Amino acid sequence: MQLITAHVMSKHLSLSSFSFRAPQDSPEKAIPSRKLPFQTFLSFNPKKPLSLKTHLPIMQISKTLFVFCLISCLSMTSSQEQGATAYEMLEKFNFPRGILPQGVRSYVLNTDGSFEVYLDGECKFGVEGGYSLSYGRKITGKVSFGSLRNLKGVSVKVLFVWMGITEVSTGNGELDFYVGPLSASFPLSNFLDCPQCGCGFNCKDIVSDS
Repeated sequence: MQLITAHVMSKHLSLSSFSFRAPQDSPEKAIPSRKLPFQTFLSFNPKKPLSLKTHLPIMQISKTLFVFCLISCLSMTSSQEQGATAYEMLEKFNFPRGILPQGVRSYVLNTDGSFEVYLDGECKFGVEGGYSLSYGRKITGKVSFGSLRNLKGVSVKVLFVWMGITEVSTGNGELDFYVGPLSASFPLSNFLDCPQCGCGFNCKDIVSDS
C-alpha cells in the first residue's frame, strides 16, 4: 500500500514575515503593521473582512488520504474471511493439499496472487527419494493456476545441504519442485494427504508398526 504525502516547502521566502500597509494614496487610515500566519495571508484582503481558511487544505488532504487507504484496504482480501482454508485454496489453484503440512494457523491471499501462510512452528519430514523437506513458521510467495513462484520459507535437503525451493508447478499428473537450476518431479498422488511434522506421509505406517 502506497501513501501519498504532500509537502509545502519554502526555502528562501517566508511569507509569515510579511507586513501589510494601506496604499500611500488611499484616503483611508493606514493599517498598523502586523504579522499574519501563512494560511491567513493567502486569504487576507484589507478592504474585505478577514477570511480564515487555515484548515481547509489540511481537511482536503486528509479526505484524499482516507479514500486512498480505504481503496487499498478493500483491494486486499483474505480468503480466510470467506471460510476457505489454506488447503482448500490450494485445490482451487490445481494443487494437492498435501504440499502443505498439517498445522496451518492462518493465511492471507491478496488479489494479485501474493500470499502469506503461517504455521504453528517449523516443520521437517522426509519424502520419497531420500529427500527431507523443511517448512518455516512463515511461508510467502505468489500463486496462480498451476504455479507457485517466488517461494520463501520452504527448503529441501539435497545430499547434505539445505536449499530453498523457489517454485512449484503442476502438469501431467506430477508436481515439479525447482531449486535454482535443479528440479525434481513427484506424482501428484503422493501429496493427496497433508503430511505431519516429523513423520511426514508415513505416520500411519509408524502407528501400525507400533
